[in-house]
Amino acid sequence: MVLDIDHMGCGGAVFQFCSLITDDQPHQRYIDEIGPSLTNLNFAVDNVPHAEAQLASEGGCTLTKFHLSLMPWDELLGSGNAKPAEEMSDSIFADTHDQIGFDLEYSETPLKAASWQEGLGTHAARRPDDRIQRLLRLRVMVHDLDGCLDRVQRLFSPASRSGVYHAWSSATAKSARIRLADLELEYCQPLTTEGPWHDYLEQFEQGISAAVFLVKDLKAAVAAMDPEALAQARGEYIADQDPQASAATAYRLNAKDILGFDIELVTALCFNLDQIVETEARMQGAPQHLSPKET
Repeated sequence: MVLDIDHMGCGGAVFQFCSLITDDQPHQRYIDEIGPSLTNLNFAVDNVPHAEAQLASEGGCTLTKFHLSLMPWDELLGSGNAKPAEEMSDSIFADTHDQIGFDLEYSETPLKAASWQEGLGTHAARRPDDRIQRLLRLRVMVHDLDGCLDRVQRLFSPASRSGVYHAWSSATAKSARIRLADLELEYCQPLTTEGPWHDYLEQFEQGISAAVFLVKDLKAAVAAMDPEALAQARGEYIADQDPQASAATAYRLNAKDILGFDIELVTALCFNLDQIVETEARMQGAPQHLSPKET
Protein backbone atom coordinates (compact mmCIF):
# COMPACT_ATOMS: atom_id res chain seq x y z
CA MET A 1 0.00 0.00 0.00
CA VAL A 2 1.37 3.39 -1.01
CA LEU A 3 -1.79 5.55 -0.90
CA ASP A 4 -4.75 5.89 1.45
CA ILE A 5 -7.65 6.60 -0.93
CA ASP A 6 -11.25 7.73 -0.47
CA HIS A 7 -13.87 9.06 -2.87
CA MET A 8 -16.49 11.78 -2.53
CA GLY A 9 -19.24 12.62 -4.99
CA CYS A 10 -20.37 16.21 -5.54
CA GLY A 11 -22.27 17.82 -8.39
CA GLY A 12 -22.26 14.66 -10.49
CA ALA A 13 -18.46 14.31 -10.30
CA VAL A 14 -16.30 12.00 -8.21
CA PHE A 15 -13.27 13.42 -6.42
CA GLN A 16 -10.60 10.98 -5.30
CA PHE A 17 -8.74 12.07 -2.17
CA CYS A 18 -5.33 10.47 -1.64
CA SER A 19 -3.00 10.59 1.34
CA LEU A 20 0.56 9.33 0.91
CA ILE A 21 1.63 6.34 2.99
CA THR A 22 5.14 6.14 1.56
CA ASP A 23 7.35 9.01 0.39
CA ASP A 24 8.44 7.43 -2.91
CA GLN A 25 5.35 8.31 -4.96
CA PRO A 26 5.28 11.08 -7.61
CA HIS A 27 2.50 12.84 -5.71
CA GLN A 28 5.01 13.62 -2.96
CA ARG A 29 6.40 16.46 -5.08
CA TYR A 30 3.08 18.30 -4.91
CA ILE A 31 2.91 17.99 -1.14
CA ASP A 32 6.53 19.09 -0.71
CA GLU A 33 6.53 21.98 -3.18
CA ILE A 34 3.01 23.41 -3.39
CA GLY A 35 0.88 21.63 -0.78
CA PRO A 36 -2.49 19.91 -1.34
CA SER A 37 -3.39 19.87 -5.05
CA LEU A 38 -5.93 18.65 -7.55
CA THR A 39 -3.22 16.80 -9.43
CA ASN A 40 -4.78 14.83 -12.27
CA LEU A 41 -7.80 13.77 -14.30
CA ASN A 42 -8.62 10.11 -15.01
CA PHE A 43 -9.52 8.77 -18.47
CA ALA A 44 -10.12 5.48 -20.22
CA VAL A 45 -8.17 4.86 -23.42
CA ASP A 46 -8.46 2.33 -26.22
CA ASN A 47 -4.78 1.39 -26.29
CA VAL A 48 -2.42 2.11 -23.39
CA PRO A 49 0.91 1.63 -25.23
CA HIS A 50 -0.21 3.95 -28.04
CA ALA A 51 -1.48 6.57 -25.57
CA GLU A 52 1.82 6.37 -23.69
CA ALA A 53 3.77 6.95 -26.91
CA GLN A 54 1.42 9.74 -27.93
CA LEU A 55 1.93 11.56 -24.63
CA ALA A 56 5.69 11.04 -24.82
CA SER A 57 5.73 12.69 -28.24
CA GLU A 58 4.35 15.84 -26.60
CA GLY A 59 6.87 15.76 -23.74
CA GLY A 60 4.83 13.82 -21.17
CA CYS A 61 6.38 10.94 -19.26
CA THR A 62 5.16 7.90 -17.33
CA LEU A 63 5.75 8.22 -13.58
CA THR A 64 4.12 5.04 -12.28
CA LYS A 65 2.25 2.06 -13.67
CA PHE A 66 0.58 -1.03 -12.25
CA HIS A 67 -1.39 -3.84 -13.85
CA LEU A 68 -5.16 -3.63 -13.43
CA SER A 69 -5.35 -7.33 -12.62
CA LEU A 70 -4.09 -6.43 -9.13
CA MET A 71 -7.43 -4.80 -8.32
CA PRO A 72 -10.36 -6.78 -6.77
CA TRP A 73 -12.67 -6.30 -9.77
CA ASP A 74 -15.27 -8.91 -8.78
CA GLU A 75 -15.79 -6.94 -5.59
CA LEU A 76 -15.82 -3.58 -7.38
CA LEU A 77 -17.81 -4.45 -10.52
CA GLY A 78 -19.68 -7.60 -9.56
CA SER A 79 -18.82 -11.18 -10.40
CA GLY A 80 -18.30 -11.92 -14.09
CA ASN A 81 -18.20 -8.31 -15.31
CA ALA A 82 -14.42 -7.85 -15.45
CA LYS A 83 -12.07 -8.97 -18.20
CA PRO A 84 -9.75 -11.92 -17.54
CA ALA A 85 -6.48 -10.83 -15.95
CA GLU A 86 -4.49 -11.52 -19.12
CA GLU A 87 -6.67 -9.09 -21.11
CA MET A 88 -6.29 -6.19 -18.71
CA SER A 89 -3.96 -3.25 -19.25
CA ASP A 90 -1.60 -1.25 -17.15
CA SER A 91 -2.89 1.81 -15.32
CA ILE A 92 -0.52 4.73 -15.85
CA PHE A 93 0.06 7.96 -13.95
CA ALA A 94 1.70 10.39 -16.38
CA ASP A 95 3.44 13.72 -15.84
CA THR A 96 1.74 16.05 -18.33
CA HIS A 97 1.60 18.99 -15.95
CA ASP A 98 3.84 21.27 -18.02
CA GLN A 99 2.19 20.24 -21.28
CA ILE A 100 -1.54 20.64 -20.53
CA GLY A 101 -1.74 22.06 -16.99
CA PHE A 102 -2.43 18.84 -15.08
CA ASP A 103 -1.31 15.21 -14.93
CA LEU A 104 -3.19 12.28 -16.46
CA GLU A 105 -4.07 8.86 -15.11
CA TYR A 106 -5.35 6.41 -17.69
CA SER A 107 -6.00 2.75 -18.47
CA GLU A 108 -8.12 0.58 -20.71
CA THR A 109 -11.52 -0.36 -19.33
CA PRO A 110 -11.54 -3.42 -17.04
CA LEU A 111 -15.09 -4.26 -18.16
CA LYS A 112 -15.86 -7.12 -20.51
CA ALA A 113 -17.12 -5.99 -23.89
CA ALA A 114 -20.51 -7.59 -23.21
CA SER A 115 -20.90 -5.92 -19.82
CA TRP A 116 -22.91 -2.71 -19.72
CA GLN A 117 -22.16 -0.74 -16.61
CA GLU A 118 -21.34 2.82 -15.61
CA GLY A 119 -17.58 3.16 -15.44
CA LEU A 120 -16.25 2.93 -11.89
CA GLY A 121 -15.97 6.30 -10.21
CA THR A 122 -17.10 8.39 -13.18
CA HIS A 123 -20.34 9.80 -11.82
CA ALA A 124 -21.74 10.43 -8.38
CA ALA A 125 -25.36 9.74 -7.55
CA ARG A 126 -27.41 12.90 -7.12
CA ARG A 127 -30.38 13.33 -4.83
CA PRO A 128 -33.39 15.52 -5.68
CA ASP A 129 -32.74 17.75 -2.66
CA ASP A 130 -29.03 18.36 -3.37
CA ARG A 131 -28.14 22.04 -3.07
CA ILE A 132 -25.24 21.52 -5.48
CA GLN A 133 -26.66 20.86 -8.96
CA ARG A 134 -23.56 19.95 -10.93
CA LEU A 135 -19.89 20.59 -11.51
CA LEU A 136 -19.71 23.22 -14.25
CA ARG A 137 -15.99 23.35 -14.92
CA LEU A 138 -12.45 23.19 -13.60
CA ARG A 139 -10.28 26.30 -13.86
CA VAL A 140 -6.73 25.64 -15.07
CA MET A 141 -4.10 28.35 -14.52
CA VAL A 142 -1.29 28.23 -17.10
CA HIS A 143 1.66 30.24 -18.39
CA ASP A 144 0.94 29.51 -22.08
CA LEU A 145 -2.78 29.19 -22.80
CA ASP A 146 -2.44 28.77 -26.57
CA GLY A 147 0.26 26.12 -26.26
CA CYS A 148 -1.74 24.08 -23.73
CA LEU A 149 -4.90 24.19 -25.83
CA ASP A 150 -2.99 23.19 -28.96
CA ARG A 151 -1.58 20.15 -27.17
CA VAL A 152 -4.96 19.18 -25.71
CA GLN A 153 -6.46 19.23 -29.21
CA ARG A 154 -3.63 17.09 -30.59
CA LEU A 155 -3.78 14.57 -27.75
CA PHE A 156 -7.54 14.09 -27.47
CA SER A 157 -9.66 12.70 -30.29
CA PRO A 158 -12.17 15.18 -31.80
CA ALA A 159 -14.86 12.64 -30.91
CA SER A 160 -13.93 13.01 -27.24
CA ARG A 161 -13.67 16.78 -26.97
CA SER A 162 -15.15 20.05 -28.18
CA GLY A 163 -13.30 22.74 -30.03
CA VAL A 164 -12.06 25.84 -28.21
CA TYR A 165 -14.86 28.26 -27.33
CA HIS A 166 -15.70 31.26 -25.14
CA ALA A 167 -12.29 32.81 -25.70
CA TRP A 168 -11.68 36.31 -24.42
CA SER A 169 -8.74 38.60 -23.82
CA SER A 170 -8.19 41.84 -21.94
CA ALA A 171 -5.19 44.00 -21.12
CA THR A 172 -4.45 41.87 -18.05
CA ALA A 173 -5.55 38.30 -18.84
CA LYS A 174 -6.97 35.89 -21.37
CA SER A 175 -9.05 32.74 -21.14
CA ALA A 176 -10.65 30.05 -23.30
CA ARG A 177 -12.61 26.86 -22.69
CA ILE A 178 -12.67 23.33 -24.03
CA ARG A 179 -14.64 20.23 -23.04
CA LEU A 180 -13.04 16.83 -22.56
CA ALA A 181 -15.83 14.26 -22.65
CA ASP A 182 -18.44 15.92 -20.40
CA LEU A 183 -16.02 18.04 -18.37
CA GLU A 184 -15.40 21.71 -19.17
CA LEU A 185 -11.92 23.13 -18.61
CA GLU A 186 -11.47 26.89 -18.33
CA TYR A 187 -7.87 27.75 -19.20
CA CYS A 188 -6.65 31.08 -17.81
CA GLN A 189 -3.42 33.02 -18.37
CA PRO A 190 -2.37 36.32 -16.74
CA LEU A 191 -0.80 38.89 -19.07
CA THR A 192 0.65 41.15 -16.38
CA THR A 193 2.74 40.71 -13.25
CA GLU A 194 -0.11 41.80 -11.00
CA GLY A 195 -3.47 40.32 -10.01
CA PRO A 196 -4.81 37.07 -8.54
CA TRP A 197 -4.04 34.90 -11.58
CA HIS A 198 -0.41 35.99 -11.63
CA ASP A 199 -0.19 35.55 -7.86
CA TYR A 200 -1.54 32.00 -8.14
CA LEU A 201 1.10 30.99 -10.68
CA GLU A 202 3.84 32.59 -8.62
CA GLN A 203 2.80 30.70 -5.50
CA PHE A 204 1.59 27.35 -6.79
CA GLU A 205 2.86 26.95 -10.42
CA GLN A 206 0.38 26.08 -13.15
CA GLY A 207 -2.42 23.65 -12.42
CA ILE A 208 -6.10 23.25 -11.56
CA SER A 209 -6.97 26.09 -9.22
CA ALA A 210 -10.74 25.85 -8.72
CA ALA A 211 -13.86 23.76 -9.19
CA VAL A 212 -16.96 25.76 -10.16
CA PHE A 213 -20.36 24.37 -9.17
CA LEU A 214 -23.89 25.40 -10.12
CA VAL A 215 -26.30 25.85 -7.21
CA LYS A 216 -30.05 26.37 -7.16
CA ASP A 217 -30.02 29.16 -4.59
CA LEU A 218 -26.71 30.77 -3.71
CA LYS A 219 -27.77 32.35 -0.42
CA ALA A 220 -29.49 29.16 0.72
CA ALA A 221 -26.44 27.07 -0.17
CA VAL A 222 -24.14 29.39 1.78
CA ALA A 223 -26.53 29.60 4.74
CA ALA A 224 -26.63 25.80 4.98
CA MET A 225 -22.86 25.51 5.32
CA ASP A 226 -21.13 25.04 8.65
CA PRO A 227 -20.15 28.54 9.87
CA GLU A 228 -16.87 27.22 11.25
CA ALA A 229 -16.01 25.66 7.88
CA LEU A 230 -16.90 28.90 6.09
CA ALA A 231 -14.62 30.84 8.40
CA GLN A 232 -11.80 28.35 7.90
CA ALA A 233 -12.13 28.61 4.10
CA ARG A 234 -12.54 32.40 4.22
CA GLY A 235 -15.79 32.29 2.26
CA GLU A 236 -16.58 35.44 0.27
CA TYR A 237 -18.93 36.77 -2.40
CA ILE A 238 -17.08 37.64 -5.59
CA ALA A 239 -17.66 39.00 -9.10
CA ASP A 240 -16.70 36.92 -12.12
CA GLN A 241 -13.49 38.16 -13.80
CA ASP A 242 -14.78 37.14 -17.22
CA PRO A 243 -15.84 40.32 -19.12
CA GLN A 244 -18.42 38.28 -21.04
CA ALA A 245 -20.00 36.84 -17.89
CA SER A 246 -23.57 37.51 -16.89
CA ALA A 247 -24.33 39.53 -13.79
CA ALA A 248 -24.51 36.38 -11.72
CA THR A 249 -23.02 36.58 -8.25
CA ALA A 250 -20.59 33.90 -7.14
CA TYR A 251 -19.36 32.68 -3.78
CA ARG A 252 -15.81 31.44 -3.28
CA LEU A 253 -14.40 29.11 -0.66
CA ASN A 254 -10.63 29.62 -0.46
CA ALA A 255 -10.04 25.94 0.19
CA LYS A 256 -6.72 25.37 -1.60
CA ASP A 257 -4.87 24.74 1.66
CA ILE A 258 -7.63 22.39 2.84
CA LEU A 259 -8.82 20.44 -0.22
CA GLY A 260 -6.16 21.23 -2.81
CA PHE A 261 -8.42 23.55 -4.83
CA ASP A 262 -10.76 26.49 -4.33
CA ILE A 263 -14.53 26.12 -4.73
CA GLU A 264 -16.81 28.61 -6.47
CA LEU A 265 -20.60 28.47 -6.38
CA VAL A 266 -22.62 30.25 -9.08
CA THR A 267 -26.32 30.60 -9.81
CA ALA A 268 -26.13 30.99 -13.59
CA LEU A 269 -23.97 29.60 -16.35
CA CYS A 270 -21.46 32.35 -17.07
CA PHE A 271 -21.15 31.67 -20.78
CA ASN A 272 -23.31 31.65 -23.89
CA LEU A 273 -26.05 29.08 -23.27
CA ASP A 274 -26.59 28.39 -26.98
CA GLN A 275 -22.89 27.55 -27.32
CA ILE A 276 -22.83 25.12 -24.43
CA VAL A 277 -26.10 23.42 -25.44
CA GLU A 278 -24.66 22.90 -28.92
CA THR A 279 -21.42 21.56 -27.46
CA GLU A 280 -23.18 19.20 -25.05
CA ALA A 281 -25.37 17.88 -27.87
CA ARG A 282 -22.26 17.12 -29.89
CA MET A 283 -20.69 15.31 -26.93
CA GLN A 284 -23.67 12.99 -26.34
CA GLY A 285 -22.46 9.44 -26.73
CA ALA A 286 -18.83 10.45 -27.29
CA PRO A 287 -16.25 8.05 -25.83
CA GLN A 288 -14.43 9.48 -22.85
CA HIS A 289 -10.91 8.64 -23.83
CA LEU A 290 -7.79 9.68 -25.62
CA SER A 291 -7.92 8.32 -29.13
CA PRO A 292 -5.27 5.75 -30.04
CA LYS A 293 -5.63 6.97 -33.61
CA GLU A 294 -4.85 10.65 -32.97
CA THR A 295 -1.35 11.78 -33.84
